[in-house]
This record gives sequence, structure tokens and C-alpha cells, in this order.
Amino acid sequence: MSLITINANGTTITTSDHQFATYAMALLEDQQDQVAPSDIPPIGAEWPMQGGINGGLLRGRDGQPDYYLIFAKADASDLKWGGYGNDSEATSNWDGLVNTKALIEEGGHPAAEYAASVEADGHADFYLPSQAELMLGWVNVPELFSKTWHWSSTQYSSTTAFGTLFTDGYTGNYGKSLEFRVRAVRRFIR
Repeated sequence: MSLITINANGTTITTSDHQFATYAMALLEDQQDQVAPSDIPPIGAEWPMQGGINGGLLRGRDGQPDYYLIFAKADASDLKWGGYGNDSEATSNWDGLVNTKALIEEGGHPAAEYAASVEADGHADFYLPSQAELMLGWVNVPELFSKTWHWSSTQYSSTTAFGTLFTDGYTGNYGKSLEFRVRAVRRFIR
């Protein structure tokens, strides 16, 4: 009988059961990705090795887990939302990741394409925030944003999408051919 020894996160397991060893290793590796509450920086502070600034916790919807929003460190220059005159599948007020994936697949959406191209600290999973995610940015970290209009990834109609003004938090629907600022965001699930 041969023994398998696994060392991870200060835990050592020795077993002769290969299947159990594989399962245990996967569990221990998953623990590496979890962060203790004491490791979470304050809202508005840079989150080391996460690609940006802690924008706060957003409750998951439809059975999805809660997640922290990590806002990229800078706005992009003004970009068009794109797809003027086309109905898009990007209609979620809550899920910017789903919206951005739909916009990228459709093509011709400069704001979403820019957000999806952002890379920081080895993370390439940024996206254009939804209407709700962008509003969380205005509520929690408005100082990060230029005091102007910013696009969300949420379409309102074939000719308009939601934007937020970062002087007062006003959110409305505006022509997709207008150029607004873009702030990419990514998720961190604890």
C-alpha cells in the first residue's frame, strides 16, 4: 500500500485512498482563494492583487452568491455605448457580467469592449457594470469617478442605455451614440 501526503495551507493529510486525496486537495486549494474578513480592505481602498479598489459588497440575485465589486483604478476616456438602433440582450439591471458578455458577442459596443479588455494584477475578468453595480459605485466610492456621465451595461431600448451622472447620482437612459466615461469592474466572490 502506498501513501499519498498532501500539504496545503498549513494542513497535512496522508492517505492511501487516491480518490480521497484528489478530493481533499481540491478542497484545500479552494480554501486558498477564500479571504478572511480581516483581509478585506475598507471600501474605497485599493485591494492588493485584485486589480483595483474595493467598491463594496453586492448581494447576489437569483441564487448567485454575494460578491465584492472591484473597480478599476481609472476611468476610460469617453466612449459610445454602441449598437444604436439594435435591441440587445444586455437588459439586466443587476448583472453587468452577463450584459457585457452579450454585448461582446453582438459586437460593435465600444464601452463594453473597452471594459472587457482591462487587465490588472493578472486579472482579465473585468466588465462594464450594470445599472445597479454602477449605482453601488456612486453610493460607496463616488470619489473614484470623474464628475461626469458614466455608462452602465444595461440597455433601456434599441436606441438608449442607462448612464449615471457622478455629480449627483442621477440615472437615466441616453442615446447609445453619445460618448460617456467607462469604469471597468470585476467581481470578487468570498
